[in-house]
Amino acid sequence: MRAGEVLGIAGVAGNGQSELAQVITGLRPCSSGRVTINGQEISNRSPGFAIAQDLSHVPEDRQRLGMIMDFAAWENMAFGYHNDPAYQKNRLLMDNGAILE
Repeated sequence: MRAGEVLGIAGVAGNGQSELAQVITGLRPCSSGRVTINGQEISNRSPGFAIAQDLSHVPEDRQRLGMIMDFAAWENMAFGYHNDPAYQKNRLLMDNGAILE
């Protein structure tokens, strides 16, 4: 892959592609083998680490696993960025104005 390219993982349901995507993005522990990006091992790192590496995970069931349906789209988009100082009002509140910009 080259910078700016998007990698998608696809397959028939039940063949492990969802689990692989979860391992790559830190949502599931790696039980064997290892995952590397640019020679850096990323196996068993946190989802926050994956975000910092510009990795994203779009689950197969986005409504059940990827969003809170009662929240607005902009609120759902902010998930995962709660620790980013650009979007924080304080340790407990996000800056909605900064998110909407």
